[in-house]
Amino acid sequence: MSVHHHAPHPTGRSGSNPESLTIILEPLHGNILKSIVNALGPMGAGTWRFVAVTDTEERVEGPTFVAPRNLGGDQTPHPEWAPEMPAALADLQRELEQAGWRKIDRGEEPWSWRYSR
Repeated sequence: MSVHHHAPHPTGRSGSNPESLTIILEPLHGNILKSIVNALGPMGAGTWRFVAVTDTEERVEGPTFVAPRNLGGDQTPHPEWAPEMPAALADLQRELEQAGWRKIDRGEEPWSWRYSR
């Protein structure tokens, strides 16, 4: 799987303030073919991806993964029932580290790592 860049990685900053970013999880609703195929499963499924969003709103998108829909209230995927989820997060984190980002802390969610460079 590859990482998609919607905005170029800045190669440096002219000021002394470090850049920061946070990893978020977002559902994908745009790919109709994937949605139809995923919905045909026993409970239906959704396509998700991790996205690193900088303080200047630049995005680095990680690979997508499929997670079954929860019949209850919380629709957020969990690694127990979305086996590709940990690998998708690891791929994005590896891409960020290769681009010079370093982890500084984590938010409330297990994937919401914050980075700086």
